[in-house]
Amino acid sequence: MGAITVVGLGPGAAGYLSLETIDILESGAQVILRIERHPTIEWLREQNINFVPCDAIY
Repeated sequence: MGAITVVGLGPGAAGYLSLETIDILESGAQVILRIERHPTIEWLREQNINFVPCDAIY
């Protein structure tokens, strides 16, 4: 059975991400975001980390 890991993107820039969070985001696992409006989103794109935003739900 699979696992779900929940992480926070922090209060702002990608520099606030923990190393463990970065490892999880870069692992290739599916990333689902609550909203796409966050300063770290640009960093995710620069790192070619694919994600699915849920803005339509909120």
